[in-house]
Amino acid sequence: MIRKCSRDPFLDYLSKNNIKNEKILKDKIIGWCFHNQAELGCKPETFKQRMEIMTIGTGKWQAQRNPNGLDDVFVRVDIDFVRLFNPKIDKIP
Repeated sequence: MIRKCSRDPFLDYLSKNNIKNEKILKDKIIGWCFHNQAELGCKPETFKQRMEIMTIGTGKWQAQRNPNGLDDVFVRVDIDFVRLFNPKIDKIP
């Protein structure tokens, strides 16, 4: 069995909800991760922190992102919303 990390529920959410380019409410995705991935034993704060790591340009992303690009998933739309990173239109700082 493959051990999941706090990144995997976010990827599950994107896949199961067929997310493309629309804005996503951060609290909605964090809540989904917490309620649908309880077997990980993570608290909502863990998913909140992971969201920051997976959002390109945040301080947590700059300090803690995976060097292979596994955390290059979201770009911030505003304080409450993110959307998927699109390498055709978005730049990695």
